[in-house]
Amino acid sequence: MALNALCKTLQRLDITRKGGSSFSISKYHTMQQHSITKNIGALFINTNGIAKDTTPFENELKFSQRSINIDFDLPTRNCRISSIIEFPISTNLQIGEPPKLNIIETIIPEKSVDLPPIERNIEKQAARLIVIRRKKMKKHQLRKLRKRMRFEWAKVRQRRELKKEKAFQAELLAQIDVAEKFDAKAYVASRIHELTKERLPKRWRGEILPESMIRQFIQEKKARKEAVRNRPRIKL
Repeated sequence: MALNALCKTLQRLDITRKGGSSFSISKYHTMQQHSITKNIGALFINTNGIAKDTTPFENELKFSQRSINIDFDLPTRNCRISSIIEFPISTNLQIGEPPKLNIIETIIPEKSVDLPPIERNIEKQAARLIVIRRKKMKKHQLRKLRKRMRFEWAKVRQRRELKKEKAFQAELLAQIDVAEKFDAKAYVASRIHELTKERLPKRWRGEILPESMIRQFIQEKKARKEAVRNRPRIKL
């Protein structure tokens, strides 16, 4: 459709050659339309209506002014566009100011609250609360101390247990040495000597005397008893 409109426009053109002869284009067949569209594709029309060629031709074409009446019919549905829209843009959107917010200022009351007048000073003692607080603080500090010194005390406890174990092992070794050196015959002889040994008292009639005097007094007593036992008796 656009090609037919272009052909109709070219029929109305008044083309003059470089030599001065003029001719008019009246008829075109379908084979010539293809060649014309190739040659005319490089032409463009300026604002004054004069056609210029961007590529050099052998025959320079010149168009007379006001000889072109181009009327292209664009495909529309039912009506033609009366005005040419040079810069198609979207609808004109007006940007307005944002809506103002109703900011409510903080209301500061003018009234001031004062303390009531002191008529009588009531002394408050919290002795029991202080005692409870001290107990809680001691408990808290003790918990913190145990947590902080946990591994230190474990080391001390381990060293103490190791020291006890070493002392116990040394005592066992000493007892083993004594058992190995034990002589049964010497032990029996010592026990017999203890049983047969003369035992002298340390006191004589409530007085502490030397051992020799105590032995003398004991011998004199035995001699008197023997004399009484062995005295002569009259036989009938």
